[in-house]
Amino acid sequence: FLHTNFLTIGLPCFAIGMLIKIYGKQITAIVKWWHVILCFIIAYSEGIIKHKMGLHPPGIGDIYLFTIPLAALTFIAFLKKKNLYCGQLIENIGEKHSLYIYLYHGLVLTLIVKYTDYSFQLPVIDALLIYLITILLSITS
Repeated sequence: FLHTNFLTIGLPCFAIGMLIKIYGKQITAIVKWWHVILCFIIAYSEGIIKHKMGLHPPGIGDIYLFTIPLAALTFIAFLKKKNLYCGQLIENIGEKHSLYIYLYHGLVLTLIVKYTDYSFQLPVIDALLIYLITILLSITS
């Protein structure tokens, strides 16, 4: 597991975003969809192996070695599709709201856990829920 703090997760993610912004054309020319699929399979397999071996302590998030590369590759793959609305939307969110999303997501998670009966059982759905709430907070602030 990567210890989740600003130095090990936040700073590298902002640095990756900056590199994508600076070298976007060169990076998008290299990244293919099979890179995303391969990274997903490796990240998913890593999670399964760690769960089966009992290496996933309760209450700890699922940030594994391939989580950040998978997120970056997925982001880049959608940026390649700028002719689709999703590419422009993701670029807009990255430029205008990424800082607030990073700052608000911990608060949103804490509030959901503390004040609701929502149980986090589906990591992808849970992450999307928190992501959507933080985007709404960012847009309204």
